[in-house]
Amino acid sequence: MSLQDEAGSNEDRFRRDAGGPGGIISIVGPDGAGKSTLIDALVAETLAGAPVLNIRYPRVLPRRMAEDGAPVTEPHRAPVYPLWLSLAKTAYVFIDYLLGWNLRVKPWARRGGWVIIQRGWWDMAVDPRRYRLSVPARLMWSLGRLLPAADLLLILEAPPDVVYARKTELSLAELERQMLEWRRHLPGGQRHLFLDATLPAAEVARLARDEVTRMAGGTRGAGTANLPHRDDPRWLLPRGPRRVAVGAVRVYHPITPVGLAGWSAARLAAGAGGFRLLPQGRDAPASIRALLGPHIPPGSHLAVARANSLGRCVVLVLDHGGRPLAVAKVATDESDERVLVKEVANIRTLASLLQAPLAAPHVLAHGKGFVLLEDVAWRPRLRPWKLPVEVAAALGAFWTAGGAAHGDFAPWNLLRTRSGWAVLDWEEARTGTPPGSDLWHYIVQGHALLRRPSEGALLAGLEGRGWIGAAVSAYAGAASLEPVEARGWLAGYLEASIPTLDPATTEGMAGLEARRGLRAKI
Repeated sequence: MSLQDEAGSNEDRFRRDAGGPGGIISIVGPDGAGKSTLIDALVAETLAGAPVLNIRYPRVLPRRMAEDGAPVTEPHRAPVYPLWLSLAKTAYVFIDYLLGWNLRVKPWARRGGWVIIQRGWWDMAVDPRRYRLSVPARLMWSLGRLLPAADLLLILEAPPDVVYARKTELSLAELERQMLEWRRHLPGGQRHLFLDATLPAAEVARLARDEVTRMAGGTRGAGTANLPHRDDPRWLLPRGPRRVAVGAVRVYHPITPVGLAGWSAARLAAGAGGFRLLPQGRDAPASIRALLGPHIPPGSHLAVARANSLGRCVVLVLDHGGRPLAVAKVATDESDERVLVKEVANIRTLASLLQAPLAAPHVLAHGKGFVLLEDVAWRPRLRPWKLPVEVAAALGAFWTAGGAAHGDFAPWNLLRTRSGWAVLDWEEARTGTPPGSDLWHYIVQGHALLRRPSEGALLAGLEGRGWIGAAVSAYAGAASLEPVEARGWLAGYLEASIPTLDPATTEGMAGLEARRGLRAKI
């Protein structure tokens, strides 16, 4: 089977098994803006074949017949209710909306259907007079922030005189006021798109369709948090739903005690809904959605982590319940694209030589600028710098296949799973390497960048003591070599790796200093 055939079969299985939710779209705008025309176009084209629930409001409690969907031709004709009755109706509608969302809307979307809400709560905040409410608009906006939000809000707008010419239900002044309300007070966490209703209906439908497609392939609902800083983020994480936010934290793999503590705290905060308190930042770049969209289930959420290379990033793909589905590596630089091509080839060839308990993730899909890998259900480790004996033995067995080596076997590229160990980042893999390359790279990288093991523990390992001595013995036994040769392996590794490090970087300088110190001691 060719590499492309294998990738295709894995991707088909991934998409078939992953499933995916539908979505929730709210469409608003004054009468005469073209809401019905837009809804008909979305149902007939964008959502064709999918079950669609088309409602005015999420509700389950009884309403008066006049509020049950009948056309309203004079929305401001009836007098408003007194304050006490307005507050009572507001409370009733709020509860009804919340119940309707959880009992009708959310279950429908989770089963793969789409919900189109005409108007909804924000429409009541913009035009409480239409609903005979005399409560302050500020109260309606505040209550709305406590309710679940649609995945996408489409707002049709046009100059007041254009809307008035189509339907004379509201005055020019009122139409202008409402349009300003939408612009001024809509919460930043609500994903939305303003549509120019003066454009031809087909063009309005196209713009809406494009945004729905982007929404279905990107982060939806609560928006995205940019951490640690909005201006220069390292991570782009979904702010919600809660299970999605918790799952998104797994895009970061902690390898230090401080990192593990921060990772654990972030998961707790995400589970408590704390990510929704973070400012909304920019979503995953459109270029990433364009690359991955054809290869991931509709409605997937994306968590993005910037890699050390400026032209690369790692993307965790999650389903609507926060379950990780796949991990993508994306490259925008031509040289980084070549690295991804090399990694795919190495996974196909060299990674197949690994023996249990080691394994590499399968390739689900790949193309220009990206590779999509199966997700690894890893478990955090308290001491990731410690090389397990069974892993050392598997590395020794791997080397016997023509001097095979991973090339960057380090604590951050080894993940513990329930059934064994997953090995990541195969771009440096090769054959014809001297013995002990992977073994000493793992130990020395931990010593240089994690400050574990200590220099004393490392040198003691050369004498056969401690966990390093046990790892050396296991590696040598599996490779049919003698443990006493380990000192020579280490010396050769140090001499070969020093020229590859860049002293202009912090990590490169730390690696150089550690290697030079070890070279002087052995």
